[in-house]
Amino acid sequence: MTDVDIAGFVAQCLDEDTEDAKYVHRWDCDAFDGGSLGDCNCGIPQHLLADIAAKRRRLERHNARGGTFCGACEQEWPCEDVRNDASVYADRPGYNDAWRIES
Repeated sequence: MTDVDIAGFVAQCLDEDTEDAKYVHRWDCDAFDGGSLGDCNCGIPQHLLADIAAKRRRLERHNARGGTFCGACEQEWPCEDVRNDASVYADRPGYNDAWRIES
């Protein structure tokens, strides 16, 4: 993947997280053993889905304007916010070490 693919990479990871979120519950949740989200009383899937939605909104705001600069913060693309979101997925196939933020 190249730098311009970072948005697609993060979006794909968020899609996977959205699918997985419905299966994450506390052990004492009514939905823990195969119940539906409607049975959930722990709130964990809803929290995860809200976090994913916030990351999607940030990704929409921080986009490659002309492929050179971020449309939100005007940093060089990919900007630090997008690279930071991508860093959560550094263990997944397709992650590019060039996106890593030095600490």
